[in-house]
Amino acid sequence: MPETLELASVIIPAYNAAGFLTQAVASVSAQTYGRWELFICVDPESNDDTARLARTLAAGDGRITAVFPTAGGVAAARNSGLRAAHGRYLAFLDSDDLWLPCKLSEQIRRMSKQGADFSCTRFRRWKTHADGPHRAGHLIALPARITYHRLLQQNCILTSTVILDRRVHGDLQFKEIGCEDFDLWLRILKAGGYCLGIQQDLLRYRIVSGSRGSDKWKSLRETWRIYRNSAGMNRLQSSAVMMPFLTRNLVKYSRF
Repeated sequence: MPETLELASVIIPAYNAAGFLTQAVASVSAQTYGRWELFICVDPESNDDTARLARTLAAGDGRITAVFPTAGGVAAARNSGLRAAHGRYLAFLDSDDLWLPCKLSEQIRRMSKQGADFSCTRFRRWKTHADGPHRAGHLIALPARITYHRLLQQNCILTSTVILDRRVHGDLQFKEIGCEDFDLWLRILKAGGYCLGIQQDLLRYRIVSGSRGSDKWKSLRETWRIYRNSAGMNRLQSSAVMMPFLTRNLVKYSRF
């Protein structure tokens, strides 16, 4: 008899995402992994057509649910999806990113083979042009084994590539802070274990002008706060890890 697939719960936070949401959802629908559910978590502060589009997408596929949290922000959106999820595997996808078709199947297969409960993958940045072809960047490097101390030196875990085994990690929550994903990964790894870095290109990370991730100075300030508050490091310790953090990011993004 064929092996029964474990359910994968996919969570998409959606804020003013009408321009890209259909493509993101299509990349989930195109997965070769046959057992998934998808929660589109619509930020109540969205002022475009995101809510209507989420309802339409959900109406067209019984595996898709539109969720409407009462609080705004990406952490609240993801947390609403986590509360609704039923699956063993938790996977995240931002509304402007795209999975490659074998993303879930390959990642879950490798996690099972290596006994991993937390994993991420390599990816390429992706520029879209209204009047021309899309352009994929170089393959972003990724450590094969990411520990707490390695993560402190660079947030090399891209949220849209993450899968977590809920049987191991239980009920998770993102905090309402800047770099909420970095904070959660640190909290998970500080308790022990590691994140498996899968050396396959399984995602397109869309570069969007004005997006949350495009403000690098703001991201650095939020990273500093996480060092000081979440990680409990003093100024000297924070400065010591901030230098390799900056260096690694400069190398990572020195070319497209």
